[in-house]
Amino acid sequence: CLRLIRVNVCVYTHMDSRARAVAAIAQGARPAAVVPAGAAAATELSRLKKQLHELEEKRDNVIKKRRSRREARPPSCWAACGRRGGACPQFCGEGGACCKLAWVSDGRDPNACPAEMAEFRYHTCVAQSFVGVNKGDPAMTDFSISSAGVHLGRTNLVREPGYTRPTMDDYYAFADGTSALPAAIERHLSDRGRAGKTPWPDAQQQAPKVPKDRWRCNRSFAVGKRGDMRGVMRPLFTRLRLCEPETRSTAVHVWWTETMELETKFWPPRRPASRAGFPEGGSGDFPEGAIVNSVPGLVQLIGVKPALGRLQEVCYRKTGYSRLSPPANADAEHCGFTKRSFTVGKGQLESVAADFRSYNLNTMRHYRPSGGGALRHRLWICKPRGGFNSVGIHMHSLPTEELSSEDTTLAWLTRRVPAGEYVMQDFEMNPMTFAGHKFDLRVWAVVLSLDPLRVHALGTGIPKVNMWTFSNEPRHAKAGCSTHLTMLPCYEQDDPDRLREIIPPRERANGAKLVYPTSTTDEYWFSNVRPQGREFWTRVAWPSVEKAIVEVLLLAREQIIHADHKLKRHGVRYKRILFLSPDVVIDERGNATMVEINVNGYMIGNLHKEYFPIQPQQDAVGSFTGIAGFPLQRHYSAELQRRTASFCRGVLGERGCPLAAELELWEMVHEQMHSSHEWYRLFPRPKSSPLHAAFRTAAFKNSLTPLDKLAVRWLSQSDWLPEHSTNRTTGVVSINGESAIPRLAGRPGLGLRHGK
Repeated sequence: CLRLIRVNVCVYTHMDSRARAVAAIAQGARPAAVVPAGAAAATELSRLKKQLHELEEKRDNVIKKRRSRREARPPSCWAACGRRGGACPQFCGEGGACCKLAWVSDGRDPNACPAEMAEFRYHTCVAQSFVGVNKGDPAMTDFSISSAGVHLGRTNLVREPGYTRPTMDDYYAFADGTSALPAAIERHLSDRGRAGKTPWPDAQQQAPKVPKDRWRCNRSFAVGKRGDMRGVMRPLFTRLRLCEPETRSTAVHVWWTETMELETKFWPPRRPASRAGFPEGGSGDFPEGAIVNSVPGLVQLIGVKPALGRLQEVCYRKTGYSRLSPPANADAEHCGFTKRSFTVGKGQLESVAADFRSYNLNTMRHYRPSGGGALRHRLWICKPRGGFNSVGIHMHSLPTEELSSEDTTLAWLTRRVPAGEYVMQDFEMNPMTFAGHKFDLRVWAVVLSLDPLRVHALGTGIPKVNMWTFSNEPRHAKAGCSTHLTMLPCYEQDDPDRLREIIPPRERANGAKLVYPTSTTDEYWFSNVRPQGREFWTRVAWPSVEKAIVEVLLLAREQIIHADHKLKRHGVRYKRILFLSPDVVIDERGNATMVEINVNGYMIGNLHKEYFPIQPQQDAVGSFTGIAGFPLQRHYSAELQRRTASFCRGVLGERGCPLAAELELWEMVHEQMHSSHEWYRLFPRPKSSPLHAAFRTAAFKNSLTPLDKLAVRWLSQSDWLPEHSTNRTTGVVSINGESAIPRLAGRPGLGLRHGK
């Protein structure tokens, strides 16, 4: 009998095998099968022995890993430090403290342990500089905690000691962050007489694999378990002729799963040939040129409720604006990308009340009531820190008399803020409206690179229109039907002022004077928004949306760009992208402010096509991101390489551009040539563009990296594109009769904007 885990598999070769089997069962054995005698029995015995050997190897490997983990763990400090947390110089050394993950000191020691400072679920020594104080700057993001509140370890995305922003000379040793496959790079180096001489160290990444039994596939993909990824993204990738391996693997061309926030997931495992400083514990063994829908740290930076408020605090410091008396959006160069917010919670209101009162008093002049006269109240929206889908949101009217003193303001906050942690955000009281209805826009954008920063945006917003006409009067604030967006009408709410006006979709209009808008780029939209007109929308409102997105990303990038550089410095090269869908409100002057930024990559497909017919625009994402492999590049790559080489010699001399920089220029051209269905390059822009000029101010003059400036210079001096034709209906580019996305078609779009 061979004992395999918990089952005895017995092979009998004698005539009385059945009797022996019965006897074995009676003695406690559990045979999985009784195999006949002869050659078949010998074959089965050989197979079982091999299986047993494999299982024993797996068991030994598990034991070794567990043993190595135990040996690598630091010793417990609990008993040696008197069975309490906090400062413990007698065991942890001078400046050391004893802390446990997700645990706070019992109060016997003034130096309590913040939950995020320890890395293990038992007490170990940490640096006391982290104990008993607020870790870091409250305006900065704490990357040791995920967007869902999970502890990721205090070393997650910590900046390396001595890190400085690279100069152009440093990039000669950096890898790129593009989707270029190794074969294309080798051909380029061979053409220049440098075959096999990549300037970055060998990270020993694996090669992307394609399932061999799928003859129509030339690229592979993996998707997450979420419903929209399986129901929307998987069919999209299949239509683009990508195949999904039968077993889940990171060795694919496209990895589209739930966003990653732990730094080690972006790193391949450490291998013997890895250079010094290569981190251990990596689990993201992505191949060279792969595309992964996550950017290290960006989700924590912009994807949680308090994120925009934190970035606004950073912006106030850069510009010198007062955080309690900032200028109105119309008068400010920067920082107007969101409305002012305060993080509040029971037990924390005393420290917030004074600032909350001062801000309200100082900014009363920015608003006017709907009915005219003097402003008698302010509107605030209270959102749970980890909420989604409008769950737990409250609208509050703050009367001016509640600002008479700090005590009255504190009492108002105490009555209004529920238990838990909430974000109290200033509400736009004078918004732009659609035929008198408040609306906000779901805007789509894709971060295609962090350094250089490249962003594509969808040229139309996705309007979400309220079913009641707007009023900012106090009596309409609490119910929220008129002020806060709700896609479903407030049927049960009393409507004495007759504000309810249902806007049906076009298919169910039945003679209604209004139909639900599905785009912000047609004459129906331009004629119904207030202020109205194509010129106001295209020259004031939409450019304000573009500026808000770019400003947030430039501010956020400063805190995480070191992680991008660390990967590239060690030769880890693959493309990291992130799908963004901010919710934007525009005021009556055309100033756009973001309510929040959704970063979970949720794709709706045709789920609500009566209101949001955006399937073609969604499908086009697979083209300009490089998921389909940039099929048109074979027509122009040789000429593009000649032009970038000439440009680089003109800018940097005979040495030319770093290989990583040149690859990024190619990627930018590929992305633009494969953009369609209203997608366009939002950033970078030429020097002559108003958007670029908006960030040439004193506060943002150092925000652009050398690679950003090189891309801007290319767009300003050359901006070369190969000869091509553009479909007037879809915006799809074709070269020599070959289409960038031959299977995808849709409604009219803006097409390529050529960086203008």
